[in-house]
Amino acid sequence: MTFNRRGVCMFKQLQKSFVKSAMLSFTAVLFIVLVAVNFVNYKQSVAQVDRVSTMLIDNNGEFPDAPDMKEPKEHPVHGMPKGEKFGKDDQLSTRYAVVRISNDTVQSVDQSRLVSVDEATLKEIALRVAKENAIYGWNGSLRYQVSRTDTETMVVLVDANREVQQNTRLLMVTLIVFLLCLAVVYILVRLLSKKAIRPFVENVERQQQFIANASHEIKTPLAVLSANTDLLAMMGIDAKFVDSNKRQIKRLNSLVEQMLLLSRYDEGEAAAKKEEVDLVAVTKAIVEEVSPVLNEKGLRVEFTGEAQTIVTTNKSAMTELIRILLDNAMKYTVGEPVITVEAKRNQLAIQNETEPMTKEQVNQIFDRFYRVDSSRNRTTGGSGLGLSIAQKIAETNDVQLTAELPSETQIRFVIATK
Repeated sequence: MTFNRRGVCMFKQLQKSFVKSAMLSFTAVLFIVLVAVNFVNYKQSVAQVDRVSTMLIDNNGEFPDAPDMKEPKEHPVHGMPKGEKFGKDDQLSTRYAVVRISNDTVQSVDQSRLVSVDEATLKEIALRVAKENAIYGWNGSLRYQVSRTDTETMVVLVDANREVQQNTRLLMVTLIVFLLCLAVVYILVRLLSKKAIRPFVENVERQQQFIANASHEIKTPLAVLSANTDLLAMMGIDAKFVDSNKRQIKRLNSLVEQMLLLSRYDEGEAAAKKEEVDLVAVTKAIVEEVSPVLNEKGLRVEFTGEAQTIVTTNKSAMTELIRILLDNAMKYTVGEPVITVEAKRNQLAIQNETEPMTKEQVNQIFDRFYRVDSSRNRTTGGSGLGLSIAQKIAETNDVQLTAELPSETQIRFVIATK
């Protein structure tokens, strides 16, 4: 099936959302794995260095003689944790220094196995960490452990530069793998999304086409019914019966027009012409048009705030949107008969008193065919489509439409720039 222009637009929007959701999920999972691998490796490296410093402290600052054997062997005496093994290579490759402190004075520095750091630096580090409460810690790539007795403080510093470099290399490798995986998955998701989304878009297109065709087909018999009703009125048929027919025909015509309008906006139809539009001026023009209805219902519109609200959008679309919001306010205002229009520099708010509402009801207010009070909507003639259309107009014309509850009996619709 070949999509029309509107179908292509919908397809691209859905594909974009699908790819975005899939990539966010995969990125989150992959990132957690990357962090976990590097964290576990880091903890293992630190534990390995700490085992060495613990062994040195348990052996009074000296590395115990290891068996000169090819295979590591458990040392029977010198403080290695139970089950741990070490060999001659470990003894020769470990670089460390031992600093002994008494009465805040360095008594001795054994740096024979750590010549890369000068004695003055070792003394400075040892004196500083001896005053702290920490037992373990880092100073650059030096990992230290402090042992305190009543007479002496011993600071063992082990050069963990090798472990730090290994951790850094692992981090770089995992980051490269992470980025490569993201690139591969992105390509796969883009390719698969076309197949995944196509059936959905085709069904939506068929549904929208059906609604459009059905609406057009319904308009013809409605026109005939309207003409026949006028003929009945001319023949002197009971006026009450004729008026009832006219009201129902008008309601059906309104519903058909709304369904057609919603179908167009559903497909992403946005007006091409964009210009600076003064929403206050548009609202005042509509209020003047509907003033007979306002007078009939005993309602008045009050303007507050700024003299203008300028947004860059399509004027015809904004006129339709504000007309829907004012029509909604006129239908459902209860209590104080005032509709308030508050203007700010980048937003316009329309507020009125209504029946008590909950936040859950407001969250659903833009859903199609949703009506807070079905019985009241039958009286007012509401179809449950008006606010859905208003939301679609906003979405396709670069503005944002939201609903708020200033109080339980007040509802406020805000049109603002995105």
